[in-house]
Amino acid sequence: MGATAQLPISTLDGTVTDPQGAVVAGATVVITNTATGMSREATTGSDGGFAVTDLSPGQYTVRVNAPGFATSEFRELRLEVGRASTLNVSLKIIGAGEVIQVTTGDIAVNSTQSEVQGVMEAAAIESLPLNGRNFLDLAFLIPGNRPAARFDPTKTNTVEVSSAGAFGRGGNIIVDGTDNNDEVVGGTLMNFPQDGLAEFQIAVNKYTAEVGRSSSSIINIATKSGSNDVHGSEYIFFRHKALQGLPATFDRRLPTPRFSREQFGGSLGGPFVRDKLFGFISMEYLDQDHAVPVGVRDFTTNTVTGGSALAFVHDFRLTSKGDWIPDEKDHISLRYSFERSLDVDNGFLTQPAGSAANRQQSLNRYNSVLANWTRSLSARQINTVIYQKNYFLNSIPGFSPNDPVTNPAGLAPGNEVRFPSLQDGANYRIPQRTIEHCII
Repeated sequence: MGATAQLPISTLDGTVTDPQGAVVAGATVVITNTATGMSREATTGSDGGFAVTDLSPGQYTVRVNAPGFATSEFRELRLEVGRASTLNVSLKIIGAGEVIQVTTGDIAVNSTQSEVQGVMEAAAIESLPLNGRNFLDLAFLIPGNRPAARFDPTKTNTVEVSSAGAFGRGGNIIVDGTDNNDEVVGGTLMNFPQDGLAEFQIAVNKYTAEVGRSSSSIINIATKSGSNDVHGSEYIFFRHKALQGLPATFDRRLPTPRFSREQFGGSLGGPFVRDKLFGFISMEYLDQDHAVPVGVRDFTTNTVTGGSALAFVHDFRLTSKGDWIPDEKDHISLRYSFERSLDVDNGFLTQPAGSAANRQQSLNRYNSVLANWTRSLSARQINTVIYQKNYFLNSIPGFSPNDPVTNPAGLAPGNEVRFPSLQDGANYRIPQRTIEHCII
């Protein structure tokens, strides 16, 4: 019996046999989430096979029993986001009522899928230092991925991923089984607090058709949920130009560019009603003052010299989630995520450098609401209904410091002048405004 896992979930399948290797039909397989106590049950078919789909990533206990055999119990079985694991069980003939506990170290083998993929578990997400704490940076730890060239003028503070040499805007980014793609220009839509992510997976190729929409890779994110244990975190990160060295390529004749960053936040999750109702929330704020490289025209020598201009990023991120397990057949999940980002950065450049007048200020505001209802119809049938609504607002007003040197008199707003080594004047792409409503 085979099962194909869709990327937003985990799947466990396998075959149950007796001591002689003959298949055991009618064996009962019960898989229980260690964190929430939620159980799912399956029965092996005539071929001895079973499959349990639509499981949240995490730790599980699996019990397998059949008439005439001792019960086999597998503890601390780790199921990863987007992966199908295979657990083959050989039952023992021992006294009735006895339980055999089996170590799961080498038992769960991914023999179902052929995707070229990598998974970052919660422990790695929590402990790995990410500069700026953007979850997409995790993709670069997996072979075949690199930063993509910047193509999106509406989000100057985002990260895009190029997989196997493909262009960054062609990927498909999935969060909790739903869309997180910019439907206007492509690429990622919103960022999430790093402490709100449970697992991160990227499939570079050979992924299945039902998760298509991608000419590059599938990036699959599972957010955290509450559990029977209260868990949380708090942190603050600080960087300043006085505490870090300058790159070897920096021209020491120029003033040291300003830089300071404070990034702080935390998370909290736990039960409202044990085994029934859980909640989780995570928040993060980034406050960064820095400088961006700009070109400065020297009218006396007709040359362009290097310089810097002020810039900043103020970014607030929030994600909250509630899970309700009313009975053994139903699981209802609600998630709300929000991000508000205000920043100043270089405008979209086609020349080697831009002037200070060519910078832009961007305001981005994101709201995402998700509802998920999963019902177990039988030991072999699962039905899942997902509703999601995304709202995205981007506003880039006209930007000009009205400096007569960088923005000479008589240069009309929006009239950008390009030289071989400099892009001067107000960026031709602004002002602009984008509003996106997406219901899935």
